[in-house]
Amino acid sequence: MRHNVPALRVQPYRNRDMMPENKKAALEAKLDARRALVIEEVSMISPALYNMLLFRFYHGRLKRWQIPQERYYVQKLCAFGCIPLVLHLGDFLQLRPTAAMSLLTDLTTLPPTSEDKKMYHPSTRMPQNSSWPRISVTSLPQLTDSVKMK
Repeated sequence: MRHNVPALRVQPYRNRDMMPENKKAALEAKLDARRALVIEEVSMISPALYNMLLFRFYHGRLKRWQIPQERYYVQKLCAFGCIPLVLHLGDFLQLRPTAAMSLLTDLTTLPPTSEDKKMYHPSTRMPQNSSWPRISVTSLPQLTDSVKMK
C-alpha cells in the first residue's frame, strides 16, 4: 500500500469533509483484510493527518469488522478500524510537520485562542465534559539494534 491508501485528495481534514461516499468500495477493497499498518516518518504527521487516517481506516473496515458507533473510532481497541498491529516508525527529534503542530506538541504551552476559550476547559484543552480517553505516554521504546531478515 502507498500514500493514497485513504483514497483522499487534497482537502480540509475535518471529519464532515472526509466521509467516503463514492470511495467507500475502494476503501473497503484496500483495507478490509489488512492485518498491519506501518506509519513511517511519524514525526512529520500532524494531528489532523493522523485523525484523517483514523477516520478513513474506520470507514474502510467498518462493514467487515462491525466496529461500534462512529464515535468509537479513536478508542484504543477500535483505532485504525481495529487493525491488530499498528507500527509507528520515526524519530520525533527529526523534522516536524510543515505548517502544523506535531503529535508531541504540548498543548498546555500554547497560548489559548478565542476558539479555545469557547470550547475547551482552560486547564486541559480537552472539550468541556469530554468522555475522550486520556492517554499519556510515559516512555518510548528505543531500538538499539537492527537485524536483517532472511
